Amino acid sequence: MVSTALSTQARWDRYGAPMQSAVTAWLDANPTPETEPEELTACARRLGYSDTEQLLRDYERHTGQVNRIFERYI
Repeated sequence: MVSTALSTQARWDRYGAPMQSAVTAWLDANPTPETEPEELTACARRLGYSDTEQLLRDYERHTGQVNRIFERYI
C-alpha cells in the first residue's frame, strides 16, 4: 500500500499539481472563461495544447483523479 501511495504522490507531483496550479492561476485572473474563449485558447497554448478541448478534457480527467484519491484516503 505504501508503494501505491508514493506512486500516486509522484504522479500528482509531476502531472496533477502543475496542471492544477496553472489552470487555477488562469481562472483566478479570468473569472469568466466561458465568455472569453480567446483567453482559454491562449491558456491552452501556453500549456502546450493545440486546442482548448484537449486542455479541458485533461483538466477534467485530472480533477476526477484527484477527487477519487481524496475520497479514498480522506
